[in-house]
Amino acid sequence: MDIALYVDARNRWLGSESKHLLAKEYFVAGDVLSKHMLFITGLIHPDSLTLKPFFALQHGIYNLAVGHMPQNDGESALWYHRWFIYPYAKRDHLPYENRPGRLVPDFMARAFIEIPVLKYLVVKVLGPKDVYPKDFRANQQKHLKKTFEVIKKLSTLPIADKSIHQEYLKAFPGLAFYYSLNQVFHYNQWRSEGREKLLYEAWYVNHNEEQLRWYLAFETQFDSIGAEGMKQLYGKSLFKDLSLFYGAILNVTEDLILSDIIYGHFSCDSEHIKTYVRVRNLVAGEDGMENGLFFKLPEREFMVMYESFIERSYPYFYKYITRDKCNYTVHGVPVVIVVSNVDEAWLIESGKSAGYKYLDKLNQQLNKTNGGE
Repeated sequence: MDIALYVDARNRWLGSESKHLLAKEYFVAGDVLSKHMLFITGLIHPDSLTLKPFFALQHGIYNLAVGHMPQNDGESALWYHRWFIYPYAKRDHLPYENRPGRLVPDFMARAFIEIPVLKYLVVKVLGPKDVYPKDFRANQQKHLKKTFEVIKKLSTLPIADKSIHQEYLKAFPGLAFYYSLNQVFHYNQWRSEGREKLLYEAWYVNHNEEQLRWYLAFETQFDSIGAEGMKQLYGKSLFKDLSLFYGAILNVTEDLILSDIIYGHFSCDSEHIKTYVRVRNLVAGEDGMENGLFFKLPEREFMVMYESFIERSYPYFYKYITRDKCNYTVHGVPVVIVVSNVDEAWLIESGKSAGYKYLDKLNQQLNKTNGGE
């Protein structure tokens, strides 16, 4: 089996037009191991103790390979994603938290996480907030920083190898969505607190600005690829990959709109607002027409994406800002939520309640610029 995987990898990555051939020899060998790891991490968490020796070997192969590659080529970032980020991202996992660190010795902590009975004991019985370590999310933060670095390299460095460039085009939408969704875990506490805290951090705002710039630049490649080329490139996953990509743009523009309000430079004419409205309308489609991008997804995926980006309270807060305050045409009406007493007006009020902390600042800024309420 391994011989077949090795031959397949050589045929795939060592063609007549391949670049960085010496590095590719290492990557081909490592890709065989990667195939096994992808299968296993579909069954158990990538942080499992049983996988540590194999990931250590994978890192060793990776380090040998990148030693034979120029630093101004983004190919090594694609391989890092393929081997060390995707095993987490494919199931929306992050590395384990350091939750049991103060309760048991370090060498036993992983066992307490992986054995269900012991995990319950640590998390539910012995684990109130005040005993969690200060480095609660240290492993996750390290992983997220590396993921951001990979996105940056893929977005700013050329890739000379055509086959690797194709892999980058296929991998980037899911990678962008994974990071934009989980970057809130840069905050060393709970998710509900993290986003609000991070919106006041200049580095976090800059991260979102950089992401938006990179994602919009990536989007421009769709026109050059063309409709038929997109079908060939993404195959059956075309609508899913596009939905994830535009979900990433919505994630960062939502953050940036709130940051604009917090820092006092909100404008209805900002790129953040215009991009949010354009992408929201693209994925939601015209009201009542069911012709948006999300409607092309399988039912289960549609329900998750549509509810997350269109129907929940915060999406309706953004709709209130963009439609009611800035006078844009903003699509997206209740589809997934089927409750007789839920209508647009109720959802708008729900959105205003969700974003109540920002309403006063928003109104003050609009009053200065265009006489808003």
